[in-house]
Amino acid sequence: MVAFSGDYKRISEAAIRFVEEYSDEALRILSEKEIISTQSSGLNRVLNGGIATQEVTEILGENHMHNGELIIHILVHQLYVDKNAEAVMITSNGVQNDDTIYRVAHRHVATRLSSDDVDEMAFDIMKRIFIVQCLDIRELMAALEDVSNGKYKKAEQADESHQYMGYVSSGNASAPYIDGLCQDRDTFHPGTQPSANRWVSPGRRAFRASGKNSATLKTIAIHILTSILEDSQQRDAWKFLPSLCRKIRSTARQMNVGIIVSNIQDEGTMGPNNPDDVPRQTTKPRDFTPEDEEPDRQKAKRGWYMSSARWNSTVDKRIEVMVHKYDRDSARSRFAVHLTRSRLCATGASCELELSQHGMRSQIINAKCCRRYQ
Repeated sequence: MVAFSGDYKRISEAAIRFVEEYSDEALRILSEKEIISTQSSGLNRVLNGGIATQEVTEILGENHMHNGELIIHILVHQLYVDKNAEAVMITSNGVQNDDTIYRVAHRHVATRLSSDDVDEMAFDIMKRIFIVQCLDIRELMAALEDVSNGKYKKAEQADESHQYMGYVSSGNASAPYIDGLCQDRDTFHPGTQPSANRWVSPGRRAFRASGKNSATLKTIAIHILTSILEDSQQRDAWKFLPSLCRKIRSTARQMNVGIIVSNIQDEGTMGPNNPDDVPRQTTKPRDFTPEDEEPDRQKAKRGWYMSSARWNSTVDKRIEVMVHKYDRDSARSRFAVHLTRSRLCATGASCELELSQHGMRSQIINAKCCRRYQ
């Protein structure tokens, strides 16, 4: 029998110390986890309390407009309740802008405060949501890197030249264009240049700044991730998807934020006839040729991404949204929400949501009431 050598003993002790330190750090991070309640009691029930920090919540729907409205209502209510919270809204189409957020915030506040305080409170909510537009996966990776590094600094009072801490507004205070938002992005993606179409909104504070009244980043919303991948070059989508998944997970954990990802689904890509919650592989990655129709190419890219095991393992909770009714004149929409994936609780919970000028209302329903899940 061979005697236990000193080298092996030292290695074992080092391994034990590493495990103990890692366990202490993991427990510390886990103890900071929070549940961010939404305005809807039914949606809270479906999400097992609300939007959890350190987790990735995916919203699947067939219409990007309703997904975006749902996300904005969630963010507005969160920032109304927590006056020191901030959020980042990464958008692919620019529909989620200051005007949209102010409209929802104004209606949300008007039902709760007197008319004298509505405008001020709505503007305060709007200025605590940082909007970033990304057109491809490279810009999305750079934006997440910027958020992780705390590069969005507090905006001081605007001077006569309308400059905001290095961001030049070109005369329009509601949507200033970037003047080097990602100056260090070449360190992450060599050879790329910031897009001239990317913009951010002014009036933001530094995330996780020290001080009693300092603002803290609580939520990051990405709308719409599938569109960003569709607009990316094919080789970039294949190459950076694993890195993107790791970045999303690490950002949620290290910054103790809840990440909401909105995606557009195709019929058959995800659905109720998949009890094991394994996305059906509708499309295999292949080399597209110029002869392929553009809709087929985009659908194939989206289907491959949503069917990948990498992305499926990134998501902690997944809810599917099915629109029942939409009235454009009254800005009222009604849809069913169904929980199809959760790491910590049973799936199958459903509720019916109604978005209107009065905010978000819900009604708990049985899954059988939604014909999609019969």
